[in-house]
Amino acid sequence: MLSTKVIFEYRKEFPDDRCFFCEPGTGVFIDSKSEEKTFISPFDETDEIFIDRIKRSKETGRNLFYEEWDTFEYNLDYVY
Repeated sequence: MLSTKVIFEYRKEFPDDRCFFCEPGTGVFIDSKSEEKTFISPFDETDEIFIDRIKRSKETGRNLFYEEWDTFEYNLDYVY
């Protein structure tokens, strides 16, 4: 399970996105305004992997979460 520490770190580095825990569940969502997509964390994501992805994103100058995480499609038939 990811910690709140990584959520706050993501928000600091990418303030235009919304990053939050899935409810119910242990995953994390990222809502990207620029991409107009929602991304969901892999099941096996750890704090270490998450922080490494932030570091690599800063080094490359692009948000690697958009490239390495799956997109999440809201189902209109579900109540979230």
